[in-house]
Amino acid sequence: MEWMKDVEIIGAISGNSTTNAKITERPSHSFVYKISGESLYVLRGKQVCHKAGTLLFIPRGESYAFHKTTEEGTYRLVNFYARFDLVPAPLLFSLPEGDPIPSLLKKMESSWRLEPNVSNKYETLSLFYKMLSCLTGLEQTRYVPKKMQERIEPAVNYLESHLFDIDLKVSKLPALCGMSAPTFRRIFVARYGSSPRKYIIDHRLQQAKIILESGEYNSICEVAQSVGYEDPLYFSKHFKATYGTAPSKF
Repeated sequence: MEWMKDVEIIGAISGNSTTNAKITERPSHSFVYKISGESLYVLRGKQVCHKAGTLLFIPRGESYAFHKTTEEGTYRLVNFYARFDLVPAPLLFSLPEGDPIPSLLKKMESSWRLEPNVSNKYETLSLFYKMLSCLTGLEQTRYVPKKMQERIEPAVNYLESHLFDIDLKVSKLPALCGMSAPTFRRIFVARYGSSPRKYIIDHRLQQAKIILESGEYNSICEVAQSVGYEDPLYFSKHFKATYGTAPSKF
């Protein structure tokens, strides 16, 4: 999930699924959890099945249509404003059995219904951030036309094979697909929700975190080099900015 800033919750509710509807330029971002039933969305020209146990993220400004495909259907959602570093794309998360997100959404709704005050607003916001933390690493699907995905496959395959190479260069990726750097970046961002550079940094830091948690390393320099950082100080700066603490103190 792309990093978001200045989050403001504007609603947390539950209800019965609408038979059909068409939305033009959605006024807020939204997470919609399907409790029961099934609905079919048309997002960016692609049909998306929103079934029980899945969480759908719909960005602000999105235009789409949907209709209920089963007789029964209930949902729980939270609407909010936020700033993103990059333009967000719709996402569908498959929640594993026992995942805490449904419970967090229910608590958000309960907190939101209480008499409005600063304490309740902070409580709802706290639950929201807990939900974002839970979303990390979950299976997710972005809605990008297949032809667009196929165009950047050579670079994506190369990236996956060389993600932790110290000499990996982002500037090399567009040429692998026979396209300009701006075009490649636009398609990549649409597919993965972040720039190629940020994608590399995020995955390198996630791997570094796993290594640090395992305790199987001799020095921070060794950890940095194993995930593709030639300069351990540069690695430490990125790590602290992401996780809030230096890798040496993690």
